[in-house]
Amino acid sequence: MDDRLKSAPEDRWCPTCGTLVPPGASACPHCGMPMERLGIEPRIPKIEDDDIADQPTRFLPKLMSAIPSEEDRSEEERVRPRATLALVVAALGAVALIGGFLLYLWHPWDPDFFDTRAQTPADTSMEGFPGTVDRLQGQDSDGATVSESLTSDEATHRALTEALEGYDAIADELDLEFQTLESDFDAPYETREADAQAARSTSIELSNLISGVQQEDMSSGTYLSAQSELVRMGNYLRNRADALTRAWDSSLSSDDPSADKLRALDEAEREGAEYARLFQEARGSFALPEPVS
Repeated sequence: MDDRLKSAPEDRWCPTCGTLVPPGASACPHCGMPMERLGIEPRIPKIEDDDIADQPTRFLPKLMSAIPSEEDRSEEERVRPRATLALVVAALGAVALIGGFLLYLWHPWDPDFFDTRAQTPADTSMEGFPGTVDRLQGQDSDGATVSESLTSDEATHRALTEALEGYDAIADELDLEFQTLESDFDAPYETREADAQAARSTSIELSNLISGVQQEDMSSGTYLSAQSELVRMGNYLRNRADALTRAWDSSLSSDDPSADKLRALDEAEREGAEYARLFQEARGSFALPEPVS
């Protein structure tokens, strides 16, 4: 037997950390706890039988389950889950039975209820019929409109004539808008804003007319000078429209339109009258040549 076991009666265990304390030691060699102060003298029991000491230990711990075994459960606990399941199945069956009965009462069975096919036969008696045709397209007939064929100079003459008529209409419109400027310069803001928007629209319309004149086909050279003169007249009207627009912008941005009215109207009238005079002079001397046939 191990000498250490034979001397076990003289050894002690530390009650704090469980370390074996040699005989005569005043403190635990592991944790340092004084042994005399505790006054505890735990000793290791002496093993007398060498045969028992050499035999291996066959002790097995018993593992306990948190779930009780079938034998430990009472009769009531074993029957309760089956009763609950039966109750749930019975409730579902009752709901299905009552729901089916109500469905039968309120929605009588219709064998075609889920049929998605058309129930009314389609009328195919006129299938493929294009309708009544009174006149064939592309063929001349009584009353048919024949497209007019124009030469390049004739088309240019027509376009320039329409532009000149547009200039005349805008010149008259500017005369009316200058009168509106004088009467509404210090009117409520909403009225002035609407008048200013009308002046801007006139400027845009005039710009479109000038652009259309500039883009006309002048390859024949017949209307080159007329085109240049029309662009010049359009710029006179555009400058007059710009003077009107600036006057409206001054009215809208002014904190006291009544106080600024005389100054703004004087500038607009002076500038607008000058461009109106230049337009009238150019318009009076302008003559659009007839197209060469």
